Amino acid sequence: MILKHPSQGKYAVKPNDQVLMNLYGLHHDPKVWGDDATSFRPERFLDGGWEKLPKNSWKAFGDGSRACIGRTFAEQEMIIVVALILQSFQVELEDPAYDLRVKVTLTQKPDGLKLKVRRRPGCTLANLGGAPISNGSKIDHSTSHWNAGPVAMDLKPATVLYGSNAGTCKSYAEDMASNAARYGFKANVDTLDSATESVPKDQPVIIIEPSYEGQPADNAHKFTKYLESNAKSKLMKGVKYAVFGVGNSDWAHTFHRVPKLTDELLDKMGGQRILPMGSVDVREDIMGPWEEWQDKIWAALRQQSGQSGDVKTSQLQVEITPPKFATVLGGTEIGYGHVKVNKELCGTKVGLAKNHMEIELPAGSSYRAGDYLVVLPLNGPSNVKRVLKRFDLSPDDNVSVSGTSKAYMLNDAPLSVSDLVSTRVELGTPISQRQLKALVDATPESNRSELARLATDEVYKKDILLKRRSVLDVLEDYPDCELSFAAYLDMLKPLSPRQYSISSSPMANVQFTASVQYLKASITYDVLSSPSLSDSSRPFNGVASTYLARQQPGDRLRCFTRATNADFHLPQDPTVPIIMVCAGTGVAPMRAFLQERSTIKKARNAALGPAILYFGCRHPEDDYIYRAELKQCELDGVVALRPTFSRSQEGEYRYAHERMYAEREELAQLFMAGAKIFVCGSASKLGRSVGETCMRIWRERKEGRTHDEAREWLELIKVERYVSDVYD
Repeated sequence: MILKHPSQGKYAVKPNDQVLMNLYGLHHDPKVWGDDATSFRPERFLDGGWEKLPKNSWKAFGDGSRACIGRTFAEQEMIIVVALILQSFQVELEDPAYDLRVKVTLTQKPDGLKLKVRRRPGCTLANLGGAPISNGSKIDHSTSHWNAGPVAMDLKPATVLYGSNAGTCKSYAEDMASNAARYGFKANVDTLDSATESVPKDQPVIIIEPSYEGQPADNAHKFTKYLESNAKSKLMKGVKYAVFGVGNSDWAHTFHRVPKLTDELLDKMGGQRILPMGSVDVREDIMGPWEEWQDKIWAALRQQSGQSGDVKTSQLQVEITPPKFATVLGGTEIGYGHVKVNKELCGTKVGLAKNHMEIELPAGSSYRAGDYLVVLPLNGPSNVKRVLKRFDLSPDDNVSVSGTSKAYMLNDAPLSVSDLVSTRVELGTPISQRQLKALVDATPESNRSELARLATDEVYKKDILLKRRSVLDVLEDYPDCELSFAAYLDMLKPLSPRQYSISSSPMANVQFTASVQYLKASITYDVLSSPSLSDSSRPFNGVASTYLARQQPGDRLRCFTRATNADFHLPQDPTVPIIMVCAGTGVAPMRAFLQERSTIKKARNAALGPAILYFGCRHPEDDYIYRAELKQCELDGVVALRPTFSRSQEGEYRYAHERMYAEREELAQLFMAGAKIFVCGSASKLGRSVGETCMRIWRERKEGRTHDEAREWLELIKVERYVSDVYD
C-alpha cells in the first residue's frame, strides 16, 4: 500500500503498520479554516461555507470502512434537538465572559459551560416543541426570573435591566433597586439579555447600559441583536421605558453609541419613552449625573403611576457591636493564585514605578497571549485607618448591615469594620454634588457656608473633580460634619476588580507533573503612589497597584483570567506580519506575543513573519523596561525593535507615532502583505496619535480622500486588522 502526501511524495505502508489520522490538526489548519481556526464558530459552515471547504478537510465522524455508522442519524438528531430547544426557549450563558474550554471523556465537550433557559413568550408545558401560542394576551411576568417573589400590595412593580462588564452599570441598577421602596416601587433587576423577547409591558422598564468601543456589554449582546433584527416591527408597543447610558468620552466616535441605539430602537418599535435618555461620562463625575437622572425618573414614574405618598428616607442601617470570639472556618483555596515573583522594573526617576509580577494561577485556569488577569484588590491599610479614625471606630468592631439590597454590603454573619471597609467599597471615588449637599445637611448651620460653596457647579468642577477629592477627603477637611457611618457607607460604590493585560504566553509558562498542570501568568503594572492633588500632605495611592506592590512571593492573590473581547490575539499563522505599538506598561501584551513567537520558533524551528515593535519610553536607562529581554528577541529574529524616547537625546524620534510616519513606506508594504496591527497604551495619547497617523498614511496613498473617509477605513479594519487595548 502507498500513501501519497501532496508535498513530500509517497510513503510505503507495510502490513501491521499503524496509521493514525491527526483529526485535531486537520480540523484546526489555519490555511483551511482561517486565523480563528481554534475558535468555536459553527456559523463558518453557513452561507456556502460548507460547500467551499476543500475535499477531505472535514472528517468529524471518521472515514472509510471504520467511519461512524450513526453519522446521518446524529446529524439529523442534532438539528432537530437544537431547533426544538430554540423554538421553545431563550438560551443564554450563565457567565457571558465564559471562555470555551474543552474536556475529553468518550467525546469532546465544553468544560464548565452553564446555560440559563427561559420559556419563550407563548410557550407553555402543553405546547413545548410546538409553535408558540399567540392569542394577544399579556405575557405573565410574575414568574420571570427577574421578578422573583410576590410584589407587596402597596409597592408597584418596575424592572431594571442592565448591561455590565466592569460592574459600574450593575452597581447603578442595584442602587436603583435599593431606593425603589422609598418611592413606592419594587424594582426587579436582571441583565438585558434576560429580557430578550420578554420585555415587560405591564410595568415600567429602566435600562442602564454602557458602550465598549461601540459594542454592547457581554450580557447585552443578545438583547441588542434582538432589537436590531426586529427594528421594523412594533414589538415594543405598550412598553414604557427609559435609558441611561455610561461611556468614556475618549472614544468620541462611539461615545454612548449602544444606549443611544437602544433608546432609538425602542421608540421606533412602538415603545413609549418615559424620560429622555440620561448619560454619564466616566472620565468626569461618575455619580452626579446618575443621581440627577435617578431623581427625574422616580418623579416621572410616581406621576405616571399615581403615587402620592411621601418619599421615605434611606433604610440602610448599621449596628456596631464589640467583638465576639471568632470561629475560624476552613474552606477551599480555589480561585486564589500564588505570587511567585514581584519585582521592580524601574523606579520613579522619570515617572511612575513599574513592577513585574508572576502568579501561579488557580487550578483549571487557562488563557491566551493578549488576555487579561483580573485582580480583586483590597483597600490600603492607610486609607482604612483614615476611615476608622474619622468615625472613631476600632478595627475589630463587628458590623451588621441591613435595610439595603446592595449585595456587596450584605454578609451572612457580622464581620469586622476593618474587613468591610477593606474588601467591599471604593474609598477614592470623587464625591458627587448630591453627596456634598448631604454633608452640608449633616453639618451645624454655623459652619455650612464653605462646604455649601463646594457644591456649586463652578467650584465643584475645579476643587472636587479636577482634584479627585473623595467623600473621605472632604470629611477630613470638614471635621464638624456629623455624617453617620451608615450614611457614609451608603454613599460608596462597590470595590471593583481591576484587569491587567497578561504579559506572558501560556506556551512558555506551563509545567506538567504526573497529575497536575501548573500555569503561570505575569503582569506589568504602574505603582500609583503620589501626594494628593487636593492636599500634598495627604498621600494618594492607587487601590490595586499599591495592593499588588505589597504582595510578597508566597502570598495568595485573589484573581482569575478573562478573555479579551476584541480579537487581540496573534494570527494563527505565524508567518502573518504583525505591527505592535505600545508605550509604558502597554508593552505587557506585546511581551506575551514575543514570548509566544519565540516558543513557536524554538519548538518548530519554523520561519516567522516580520514583526515590528514600536515602544514609547521616556528614557533608555530609566524606564526602557524588559530591555535585555527584548534585545534578545531581536537577536533571535523574533522582532525588529523600534524604541522612542521622549526625554532623551538618544535616537532620532521622541514618540512612537513620529517614527511610524517616518517609516511609513515599510509599514504600508507590511500592511498590504496582510499585517495585523496591535496598539496598547493610553487612549487619549497613544491610541489617538497612532490612529491619526495610520489615517494620515492611508490618505497620502489614496489621493483625494477626506479625513472622514480615512476614519471610516480605520473603523472598518478595526474588526480584524487593527486591534487596540487602550486605557485611561
